[in-house]
Amino acid sequence: MGLVKQFRNFIILLIGIALSLPAQTQSARARDSSFSLGLGVGTTGFELRANKRLNNHFGVVLGSNKIDYTYNMKDKKLNTYNTNVTFSAAHAGLQFYPFSRSGLHLEAGFFSDAPEFKVIAVPNGNGQFKVGSNFYNSKDVGSLTGSVVFEKEIAPYFLLGWGRRVGFKGMYLNASLGAISYGTPKTRLVNKNCRLDQNLRARGSHKIGYHHQATRISTQLCDAFKVVLKAEETKVNKKIEKFKLWPFASIGLAYAF
Repeated sequence: MGLVKQFRNFIILLIGIALSLPAQTQSARARDSSFSLGLGVGTTGFELRANKRLNNHFGVVLGSNKIDYTYNMKDKKLNTYNTNVTFSAAHAGLQFYPFSRSGLHLEAGFFSDAPEFKVIAVPNGNGQFKVGSNFYNSKDVGSLTGSVVFEKEIAPYFLLGWGRRVGFKGMYLNASLGAISYGTPKTRLVNKNCRLDQNLRARGSHKIGYHHQATRISTQLCDAFKVVLKAEETKVNKKIEKFKLWPFASIGLAYAF
């Protein structure tokens, strides 16, 4: 939380600087204090945003983003996954315009609510999953699912953008490129309904004593499989731990009143 606190203090400092700037003339305030509403689309989904220019160099923005989509992906072991990504978050930020007559600006603030990733493994044509270096029958090991969680739910962001210049009223194009710092992501892999005991019982139910032996063997095999799955989870987490920034880009239209 140290980074978040430092970033929050930085935003508060910028707001203080913006509010302490010398007052403008009445005509300048009327010209530069226009309010705008906009719609956009980008890698964080559809966006609704409201912007207010405080003066020639500073503005504030409030926005909301939403995206929900599902797609299929394959890993290096040729496992197929049904993947669902959900992102629904609000954000608030402060904009700094270094050139008073240009729409170029820097923006920094906070996003709420980290994205959610959920995956469901799909068996291959032989009805198998590959975990580690081995293949496992889906009818024996049951279902494999996974999710990704992030270190922070409320995260700082920064961006470089282009938007409305001072004094402009009407329709305009805006665009931005930036990143959100949600912290270190972690994957969790889950195995449910390991059915080895049912299959073993069915194959040997006519033999005396087989039921207890099958249950003992199946429990050992399912526990061993979960150990392999945990090792795979650790490998994945080592690979993705460096992805602490979520880059994004967006483009949209807005109207300044």
